[in-house]
Amino acid sequence: MASRPDFDRSDGRKNTRNALARMWGRTPYAVVTTALLLVGTAALDAGPAGAAPTWRTTDLPAVGAGPPATFESAPAVSCASVTVCVAVGSYAPIGVASSSLGGGVIPMSASLTGPTWSAQVLPWPAGSSGVSLSAVSCPSASVCVAVGQYSPAGGGVRPLAESLADGTWTATALPSPSRAYFTSLSRVPLLGGVSCTSVTTCVAVGVYPVHRGRTLACCYRYYPLVETLAGGIWTASTAPSPRGGSDASLSSVSCSEPTTCVAVGNVTVSGGPSLLAEFLSGTRWAPALVAVPSDGSYPAPFPWSVSCVGSRCVALGAYVAADGAGAVVAETLSGRSWTPTSLPLPPGGSYGFPFTYEPQGAVSCSAIGLCVAVSSYQPSGGGQEALGEMLSDGTWTPTSLPSPSGATSADPQGLSCPAPQACVAVGSYPPIGGGEGPLTETLSGSTWTAGTLPLPVPSPDASISALSCISASSCVAVGGLYGVDHFQRPFEETLSGASWTAATLRFPDHSVPSGDANPVMQGLSCPSASSCVAVGYAPGPALTEHPLVEVMSGAAWKPERLSLPEGMQGRSASLAGVSCSSATSCVAVGALQSEDVAVIETLAGGTWVPTVLRPPGDEPRISLSSVSCPSATSCVAVGAYWGANPGFSRPLVATESGAVWHVEKLNLPSNARSDVAFTVPLLRSVSCPSITSCTAVGFYPTSFDSTAPLVETLSGSTWRPLSPPVTTKDNWTLLWGLSCLSTGSCTAVGESDGLPLVETKSATTWTSTVVPLPAGDSGASLQGVSCTSTASCTAGGGGIGVSGIYPVVASDAT
Repeated sequence: MASRPDFDRSDGRKNTRNALARMWGRTPYAVVTTALLLVGTAALDAGPAGAAPTWRTTDLPAVGAGPPATFESAPAVSCASVTVCVAVGSYAPIGVASSSLGGGVIPMSASLTGPTWSAQVLPWPAGSSGVSLSAVSCPSASVCVAVGQYSPAGGGVRPLAESLADGTWTATALPSPSRAYFTSLSRVPLLGGVSCTSVTTCVAVGVYPVHRGRTLACCYRYYPLVETLAGGIWTASTAPSPRGGSDASLSSVSCSEPTTCVAVGNVTVSGGPSLLAEFLSGTRWAPALVAVPSDGSYPAPFPWSVSCVGSRCVALGAYVAADGAGAVVAETLSGRSWTPTSLPLPPGGSYGFPFTYEPQGAVSCSAIGLCVAVSSYQPSGGGQEALGEMLSDGTWTPTSLPSPSGATSADPQGLSCPAPQACVAVGSYPPIGGGEGPLTETLSGSTWTAGTLPLPVPSPDASISALSCISASSCVAVGGLYGVDHFQRPFEETLSGASWTAATLRFPDHSVPSGDANPVMQGLSCPSASSCVAVGYAPGPALTEHPLVEVMSGAAWKPERLSLPEGMQGRSASLAGVSCSSATSCVAVGALQSEDVAVIETLAGGTWVPTVLRPPGDEPRISLSSVSCPSATSCVAVGAYWGANPGFSRPLVATESGAVWHVEKLNLPSNARSDVAFTVPLLRSVSCPSITSCTAVGFYPTSFDSTAPLVETLSGSTWRPLSPPVTTKDNWTLLWGLSCLSTGSCTAVGESDGLPLVETKSATTWTSTVVPLPAGDSGASLQGVSCTSTASCTAGGGGIGVSGIYPVVASDAT
């Protein structure tokens, strides 16, 4: 679930939670859920000094059961590297009404980071429905552009682009040519292909209709649609048809430079369909017809896919041979001349009827003369199997691709090969029980493996963001619950003995529940088994936020909306961490949304008193994320400060002695990058056995595309940074939670590129271990930990399973 902390964003606190969601390669669900968290108990066997603990995971009780979803459209995929890919498509929730989508199709993306796929819902234009995506291009590991179509509120259909930048997807309704007349959703994608040569330059192609009759029923002509992104602006245009051609459309495009592209599609010539190529040079498109094999009697409606390396291109499509048998054909471009080749099939195989208006395969070339194609075919025993074709030394070699476990067939439809013999294909397969499930086929070396993509499930989902334990069998966790109305509400889970139970919590009066992706509950402290204080925010109108505490006394929870200092009552703020030395003595910390000051709320004598803490020196922004109070009059809080946008997030510590807070800037390890603009707190959690002995954990940037775990240690009056060892070699390793019993006994939890991570300190040595995922989970992150002895800790975090998001527990395997 490797989360990539946000870059260049204005709301540091929210960005941290959004970054958590992206730790699984996902942005927060626009309509479904928030950061995906897992709750757990882990009995931690300390063993010999420095020995790595062993963990295992089991399920917690579900807060809400959700219905399944069915896969609606063939996905497309683009890989920035062998281990970083993004696939896009759409799916339909079964049995879940969605007023904003008319109960229709929902756009989605799936992200591959390392070995793990994760899925998310994408945004769409307001009031639209029937949103589907057909193509995606990722010029870098963090920037992608997907294209497709949607139905606006007034009906009809329009072209759509979805852009991924800094971990966030944005939907853009694209302009149309002046004569375009869209009346209904089309089975031919309005935009079927996109190619981006840089993060700001893309070309998308498709088709648009022009009404030429006297009635709506008659008549229409179809023209190639070209959408060009340059300088942040999309421009609609068209490409010319060949002389004598009509009803032209384009299905795929590949660009070697911003103004050098080849697109392929279909055009009607002499009353029948012909294969069409369009060449972009500078600002002008030039059309050309593409020949089919000599024995071809009738081509398919259009070729499906094209891939270019420099001036050499290969297009993949289908045709019917003279004997009436269907066949897959590769068209190879050299100069302006296309050469068709009928591709061989595995022994005894045949190709089915090729006439379809939907793509049935794809091709991707990693170098000149090195290409891979995927489609499907009919084996000699009947049915349908996935087909792979590899071009090397001028020869295409076929192979039958595997199907996912339990499936009898597979249909790959999108393909990306970032390196020779390293490819990822996506498509669909019929799962047990009917419908269609999303498919992955991965080529590594000469071996293909099949798997399934996760689907986001818009059902009641729960996420846990904080927990506190009094003993190994007495814990409380809090988080956010999403209902079918897509609104978030607070809830709690309680461990008593060996059983967990879940219950929803109330908001204060006048709160306005919203679908905000930021968890409403963010911090928790329980000084006794019957007394807890949880903090976060209560949502108000117009996306405002108000400091919130939920207080448990006995078995009852009571919400309270806290005030801000005089002169700040109308501003938005939230609380991120809390520490209680007793049921009547607590300190909570957070920040204003503007982050010009940090917020501190102190409970004394039954009353919460607000104060503010200003940034150090002349820095403009500050945020506090965690606090630890070893006594009623001494506390240590950690967080970050940064400059004007974009700013560079740097760690800080705030120390209270009596009623006075002192702010200190902290150093980072020597290999930290100083030019990476994080706008989230780098320190996420702090634990202090005493006021002169504290440990704080988080992460720091080592490059523009990687982080390392961060530990800051206070001994006496001096803080020192270090980076503990990590057993994995992944790019994104982060620590989120910490619990220290003494200076030499600490447990920190987090994640390393989608795998839950535990770092254990014994004396002066840190040891890391990766926690195994529950069966069927595609990723997990640990968010918090509470230790009651050196052999007993409870970890909290989140996991993604095949049925959605649900709490799980981690426990010692011994």
